[in-house]
Order: sequence, then structure tokens, then C-alpha cells
Amino acid sequence: MSRSVAVLSIPTRLPKQDAHARVWATFGARVEDRRGAMVDLLRRRLRSHEDAVLAGEITYSVWREQAEAPAVRMRQAIARLSRNATTSEGDLLALKIASVDFASLLVQLAANAAASGQAGGAPEEPSAELAAKVSSVIAELASHAQEVERPVSDRADVVAHHLAAGLRVRVPQQTLERLGAISTGRVADRTLLDRLRDPWLRLATNEYTAVAALDAQLATPTYERSEHLVSAIADAAANVIYGARLAGRPAAFRHRQAWRHQAVALTYALEAYVAALRGHAPSLAQAQRIALTRLVRATVAIVLIDLQHETQPAQRIPVA
Repeated sequence: MSRSVAVLSIPTRLPKQDAHARVWATFGARVEDRRGAMVDLLRRRLRSHEDAVLAGEITYSVWREQAEAPAVRMRQAIARLSRNATTSEGDLLALKIASVDFASLLVQLAANAAASGQAGGAPEEPSAELAAKVSSVIAELASHAQEVERPVSDRADVVAHHLAAGLRVRVPQQTLERLGAISTGRVADRTLLDRLRDPWLRLATNEYTAVAALDAQLATPTYERSEHLVSAIADAAANVIYGARLAGRPAAFRHRQAWRHQAVALTYALEAYVAALRGHAPSLAQAQRIALTRLVRATVAIVLIDLQHETQPAQRIPVA
């Protein structure tokens, strides 16, 4: 699928001047209040987008369909106003939402273009160093997966066991609070990073084991476009890191939000797997897709912690 952004075009003015006049007559008495509300809504929309980017859920890249939809809604809202003899609050609400969606898209595209010269996305430049770091973390996960705790009974379900085990992993609340108190972009100290890395590693190990075990139950893994699970994780993790421009600012990653996404998604993965065991075959692939997505995000979190480790000065050992 093409990642280029569609050409955006909307009418610069309403086709009928009376519709244009009705809009401004309705806005007229409280124009400042309405303008402020739209600014606040746009600010919240952009903040939500940035939070999702920095939690590794989405990237700055904009797909063609994502670019076209806001423009279509804007045109429809304007056309509806021009056709109707009266202007209702519902019409104005639709126009308000469409305007915020469209403005949000334009701000995102402008940010991408300013950073990379391409409106469709602004990934960072790939580096051999980061590729090596991602490969190192995946190798560590594969090694831990060989030694991870197995179900007590040989007849017990490995996938369900490790999805549930992943849900039981917790980051100490004190660690999250200390992390949240650090200024944006500032690198945490080594002790805090270690306390953060350990639960991410345990979670990712359980996810790796579950995804690998699902391979034996699926005729075709959900990552069939890659030759191996390792390359599937590496490619996806690199895409998240570069697409969110996190390689150059690993301290900006939102661990608290990312961890919250893990808990919600793993619950869905476990539910999908249970549905598959009860006979709903498509749920088996769905369970692996969810678990693999979470595994990629956990890998990203670990890589970004390791990148912060490298920026910390080596601790000096006192001489007795």
C-alpha cells in the first residue's frame, strides 16, 4: 500500500453565500467562546496524537486513507450547510469536528514535512548501531525464552500460561512515579533504568514464548511476510522507533502509557485465544497478532532503555 499522502482539497468558501452568512450569524454572539473551544479541542487532539506516538502505538507517518478521510468529512459538512435552509446545532457540531480533524491532520503533515521534507512521514535515518541494539535485545529474549518457567503439567497450555504470566508482571509503582517526576527528555539514572528494564524483559519473554508457541498451532503465522519471527520483530521494532523519531530521544518514550496499553491488549489476546480453544478458528491468528504487536512494543521499550544506558557516565568504583 502506498504511503504517499493524498492531495487535499476543500472548498475555500461555501457555495451559497446565505449558508456562509448563517454560520457566522450563529457563531456571532459568542465567537470568542467558540473559537477558544475549538482551539482547546485541537490542542487535546494533538496532545493525544503525540502521547500515542511517544508510547510507541503509532508513528508520524500518515497513510493515504488517513489523509483523505478528514478532507472528505470537511467537504461533506460544508455541502450539508449549503443545502439546508436552516443551520442546526448538529450541523455546526459536525463542522466543528470536521474542522478540528482537518486542522489536526494539517499540523501533523506540516511537522513531518518540516522534519524530513516528506509530508507522508518523517522517519529518522536507519543506523547500523540501532539495528545491532535491536538484534541484541531479541537474542536476549530468545535466550530467556528457552529458560522461562513452563507450565507444571506437560498437558497444560503453554500459550495461555504465558499470556496470563505476562499479565501478572508489574512495574513497581515507585519506579513509575520516579520516572514521571523526571523532566521531559532528561535521562533517568542507571538504577531507575534497571528497575524499569527488568519487568519489561520479563513481560517480553512471556510474550515471545507465547507467540512462538502459537506458530505450532497456526498453518501460517501472522508474520508470513518475514522469513522468521526474529526478523519480524526486528523490522517492526525499527519501524516504531524510527517512525516515532525515538532513536534520537529515547528518554521521551512514555513507559507508563506503554505499560497500560500492554495490560489491555494482553487481556484481549488471552480472550481471543480462549475463543480459539472453543472452536473459533480466526481467533487463533488474532491472538498471535495482538501478542506479536505487544512483543514488538516491549522490545522497543527495552531498546530505548538500553540507549539511555549508553548515555549515562560510567560509575566510578571507590578505591578502598
